[in-house]
Amino acid sequence: MQKEDKYASVKEEITTIYHENRGRYGYRRITAELHKRNFLLNHKTVQRLMKELGLVCRVRMKKYCSYKGEVGKNAPNLLNRDFHAEKPNQKWVTDATEFSLFGEKLYLSPILDLHSSDLVSYTISDHPVLSMVTTMLDEAFEKIPDGTNLILHSDQGWQYQHKQYQRMLREKGVRQSMSRKGNCLDNAVIENFFGLLKSELLYLPIKTPGVSCHARGPGGAVLFCRLGFFFLAYASRSLRLRTKAAAKAATGRAMIQTSTPVSPVAGVLLPPV
Repeated sequence: MQKEDKYASVKEEITTIYHENRGRYGYRRITAELHKRNFLLNHKTVQRLMKELGLVCRVRMKKYCSYKGEVGKNAPNLLNRDFHAEKPNQKWVTDATEFSLFGEKLYLSPILDLHSSDLVSYTISDHPVLSMVTTMLDEAFEKIPDGTNLILHSDQGWQYQHKQYQRMLREKGVRQSMSRKGNCLDNAVIENFFGLLKSELLYLPIKTPGVSCHARGPGGAVLFCRLGFFFLAYASRSLRLRTKAAAKAATGRAMIQTSTPVSPVAGVLLPPV
């Protein structure tokens, strides 16, 4: 007599979640989604079940490396892996990455605000030239006054060692910070942003009613289309996390003041990610 599989319903739900997200989710995110659906399993159990089902999160593509050695002056690591910011425009991070679309290479250069994970500005270029970074700075600097003393962190890419880039920061009153050589964890937030962007959006199909981003054509147009979808989803996810954090903080303050349990903030409706 064959023994009944006690995880049969869970396996079915895991498979559903995996395919709903087109292979984007690994065991950690599937565990979180299962908890939302009242399947309270340990992440190690979910990992084992996914292995049994042959479900593997899609591999992320190798990133573009802009490091060309010491071609200018390096800055100290002011950020020092402290990715928490008390207010907007206090800590920014930036980097550049490469996309391959229909045999065409394109380069993206964004700035993220560590307080909210909001996208401050970004540029797309056919080549990893200095103007891609300086244009990004010009657009970002239009949104803040002079002398904010904010930290702008990057790796040791040649663009960030360039005299023009460093002069623009000094004139705006922005402090430059650089990761240590060969240490991607010093800029982990934007590395994760690029990983999510490529694995969730660029290299997986997009199925949106009435919108097609798979037609053969200029890679730049396709990239702009897909970036629009991703930035919308990323902003929604960021807003949800900030809302949860604010609700948790508000609940904690209320409990201290009243010494009685207080229910979390409810009624916040956000679009699904």
